[in-house]
Amino acid sequence: MKKIGGNYFSVISNRATIGHHNSISSQGVFIMSNAIITNGVEIGEGTILYHGSRVGHNQSIGPYCLISSSATILESKFGEGVLIGYGASICKDIEIG
Repeated sequence: MKKIGGNYFSVISNRATIGHHNSISSQGVFIMSNAIITNGVEIGEGTILYHGSRVGHNQSIGPYCLISSSATILESKFGEGVLIGYGASICKDIEIG
């Protein structure tokens, strides 16, 4: 989209819970209702967090990731293009991508 002159925009639901000291890209991030993002989280451009997803503190989510509904992520690191399925639980110190 950028190549043809388009601009990304981000949408964060007013029903999402967002903690403090986070770095959330302003380029194409969608955070839907009832998503919970705690403190110290980095979210790259083009990433989508679906309804009810939960992201624990000190998490790094790379660009173009998709975190499905009801997924829970705790202190892990995701590279580019990672898909976390519905209801998945990713525990501490896991690196994907």
